[in-house]
Amino acid sequence: MPSTGQKLMIHNPYYYPDWSLQAVLNSRKILNLISVSPTITYCTDDVAEMPSETRRCLLPNERDLMYFKDYNFHNCMVECRMNMTIKMCNCTPFVYVHSGVNVTDVKICTLRDVKCLREHQKLLMSDSLGQNATSNDFTVLEKVTGRACGCLPDCESTEYYAESSAGVLNFKYIRSNAYTDVKITNDSSILNVYFNDLVGIKNRMDVKFDWHTLLGKR
Repeated sequence: MPSTGQKLMIHNPYYYPDWSLQAVLNSRKILNLISVSPTITYCTDDVAEMPSETRRCLLPNERDLMYFKDYNFHNCMVECRMNMTIKMCNCTPFVYVHSGVNVTDVKICTLRDVKCLREHQKLLMSDSLGQNATSNDFTVLEKVTGRACGCLPDCESTEYYAESSAGVLNFKYIRSNAYTDVKITNDSSILNVYFNDLVGIKNRMDVKFDWHTLLGKR
């Protein structure tokens, strides 16, 4: 089957891979350099002690997901899309079936279910499962899950951001001893992935004002 290249997804290893993650297309006959920059966000003890309703974010151990061990916003949205598809079309796309899902309990969508999936595509592909939906879809969403699945952002997370730089691959400049046991053809491409720097960005989520600070300014 003819191919235009490969799709490379850059993401946290604990995120379930789907269409919403950052992706880089690696075409044929090119040299692709992809630099990765990590960004870590953590919260202090003062933030962790606050109720989740106040800080409006969740720690990995504060909510149980059905198909994933630890909570994160991305997997919560994936699970919500899966459950919404089951409720609306009585099936789930094969991309949402992984080792944590009992396939005997879940029907895999077939070509006969494409019509239903297309009818609800706008809702199911929404970033917030309701933001880009119609009023009728949002009513269904409220009845099924209640307030956009309840997926709150992560209080602590590790994200990876990639930048790609590509050029035409000239095969006459390739040294054969640089790629041991690799068969290079005229349709090949070379992909190099590396960290952009020795350090990354670290963000801290902290309490800026508390009642001591407010009383002290009066």
